[in-house]
Amino acid sequence: MNYTRMRSYFNLLLLTLTWTPTMAQSHRNWSKPEQLLTDILLRDTVTQTVAYLPKGYWFGLPDRSHGSLVLIKNGPRNFLLRDGTHQVHLLERTDQDLKVRRLDSSVFAGDNFLMMAFMRKDTIYQYGGYGFWNTRDFFMRYRAANRDWDFLTGGNGLPNELNYHYYDASTDAFYVIGSISSSHHPFARKILVDSVYKYDFNTRRWSSLGKIRDDFNDLDSRKNDNMSFCFTSFGFLDCRTFAVKLYDIPNNRILEPREHLIDKLFDFGRDERLFDDQYRQFIMLQDTLHLLQGRFDTVRYNRVFLTSKDFNGHPPQRIYTPVSSDMLSGMKEHASILLASILPLVGLAVALIYRIRKRKKQIFSEPVYQAPEPAGRLSADIPAVPAHPGAPPEKDIAETQEDDATFFLTQLNPTEIALLDMLLKETRAGNTADIHAINKTLGVSSKETSLQKARRSISINNINSCFRQSFKEEDNLIIRERDREDKRAFVYRLDPRFVHRIKR
Repeated sequence: MNYTRMRSYFNLLLLTLTWTPTMAQSHRNWSKPEQLLTDILLRDTVTQTVAYLPKGYWFGLPDRSHGSLVLIKNGPRNFLLRDGTHQVHLLERTDQDLKVRRLDSSVFAGDNFLMMAFMRKDTIYQYGGYGFWNTRDFFMRYRAANRDWDFLTGGNGLPNELNYHYYDASTDAFYVIGSISSSHHPFARKILVDSVYKYDFNTRRWSSLGKIRDDFNDLDSRKNDNMSFCFTSFGFLDCRTFAVKLYDIPNNRILEPREHLIDKLFDFGRDERLFDDQYRQFIMLQDTLHLLQGRFDTVRYNRVFLTSKDFNGHPPQRIYTPVSSDMLSGMKEHASILLASILPLVGLAVALIYRIRKRKKQIFSEPVYQAPEPAGRLSADIPAVPAHPGAPPEKDIAETQEDDATFFLTQLNPTEIALLDMLLKETRAGNTADIHAINKTLGVSSKETSLQKARRSISINNINSCFRQSFKEEDNLIIRERDREDKRAFVYRLDPRFVHRIKR
């Protein structure tokens, strides 16, 4: 019995001795590139940037079954997003120890591989990505208070996988350069996106800036080389080759490095023995471009001072051809929207022309005023004369009102007609309709209160507006009044004066 108890104590002591050093010195299992990159990041407390890390950088995270890490640097705080999940980690130093601490509470995974991340007003955003054979075309932002992500505006089918992108803080706009985009449903296939798009956070709208030049295929040859992304305050650098091109998307320019910079950049990659894609990383911090390359136990570190003046802008190479310079540019992608906007206007114009022609025909066919003939004729022989010249006979007035009623109904959509029929039925029965009945008719009973209110207001206002225009009336067809039993609530009905005009 004592021997068994002693053996249990011995096992507990052995477990404690082996566990404590591992937890206290967990960063020692990191590769040298990981440790050096962490030191560089923690020394900088000013820069805001994004870096897509290769799959050699894990910083001790045990589960590596998902995608690689994305670094979001916001001054002194260094966040790590795991691609393919919604995980948010914080890279920090505590008590002379380097650690990675998870911040989010999300449980979702596998739906945002190759998403595009950026920092906007001290908030982490992501756009696009794919998962479960479906692509995503909407924004998400991380809420630190809730430790989770919020869904935002969609992208209307724009490029949504890891394409060239850039967030411009000066204009609060997000740019996406078309590249090779993937479709994963129903079968995986590649799609060439040949345009540049801009999302303005002020207006919350997407716009097409133009089409990428036909002879410009550099963006398509990048494939999945995430390390080619190097974001700066004056554009982003293409670091696939050591020539390093600068892409200034807001100003539509591709700039080459000046001669004094070419040799320095070429020195970055001379030692081919240390060249390894798993640990090759470019990152721009303030005015210095840093390069790390090596292997797990070896690392080479270079840096060079870099500003926008180190690139030759004369003459600049254009990224895309603006929409305004070519009348046919962008016509294909906007054809469906333009057609949908024109058709209702064409229908309204045809109805107005038909009504005007019919009215003219009635005016010219009206009887002309004639003076009474001499005495001796019976009054029965005198034709009926209108009250004043030009007034239509009683039969023509009825026909005109019927035409107005028909025209009025043509201006309403099926949902508004259903609402009109419901109110007409209740009014004829001497009843009123409450907001619950109206919400049910409009199909918004399960929606949010604000959406219900907006839908009711839009539908009722449109019906009243069309009624006033069609019948030349100043009053509304649908009236709102206080409920007799509950004065806090409103009920709706049709104005009894106009019920006979609705031919339903």
